[in-house]
Amino acid sequence: MESKAIEHLEMALGRANLTFGNAWSEGFNIWKKSLGPLLGFVLIYMAISTVLGLIPYVGGAVNNLIFVPVLTLGAYNYCHNSLRQREEFGDFFKGFQMLPNILLLMLLTTIIYLVLALPVVLSFGIENIMGLITQEEGMASLILEDFDWTILVMFIPVVIATILFSFGLPMMWFYKLSPVNAIKYSAKFVFNNIFTILGLAIVTMLFALSGIIALFIGFFVTLSIFYTVSYAAFSQATDLHGYLDETNDLDISDHLVGEV
Repeated sequence: MESKAIEHLEMALGRANLTFGNAWSEGFNIWKKSLGPLLGFVLIYMAISTVLGLIPYVGGAVNNLIFVPVLTLGAYNYCHNSLRQREEFGDFFKGFQMLPNILLLMLLTTIIYLVLALPVVLSFGIENIMGLITQEEGMASLILEDFDWTILVMFIPVVIATILFSFGLPMMWFYKLSPVNAIKYSAKFVFNNIFTILGLAIVTMLFALSGIIALFIGFFVTLSIFYTVSYAAFSQATDLHGYLDETNDLDISDHLVGEV
């Protein structure tokens, strides 16, 4: 099955179907149609992140390595099913079906980020890093007193890698790629459409922030457009619907829990 997906992705790379207008239009339409469920999802997401953030040491790791990617993948899944008129609220949580794959993907990308960030760690100082981890040192005071702002330049490779790997989760879910191939093809497709994706990210961020202007609760409503536009960009860039039509893979949500 993976070989069929890779064959399709290699062909899709040369077609470059992603355009700003089409991705924004599809993402915005999904957002308008699903405002209620998306708002509920965002509130649950924020509540879980807040509770985990209160747990010292392990809370942040559990949130970033498990709940954030699982729920992000669930949002992609909901958007996909919404287009096919068979969405349900439980779609937001079906990412747990691929938890072993998600953990492996997060482990691989974290290792890459750590390697790229090694110059920053060395420049920042091990003692300062440990102070932040143990919460003995406040981030604001550390930046204002001891931080060398030239170190920010060293973060650029990490930021670039984060952008390039942003399609990794849906690559595993929709195309059933291994974590390694998901990272590989995420980087290929994002790089191939980098300016369109960055443009979408900027406009989406501005739209999300516009929710603060009216009422603070409006931000939670507009924030969800990140998921719908991201899904639209991914599906159009990779010709996802064409692939599913070719393979007759109509029930993409069924993933074995133990599949790695």
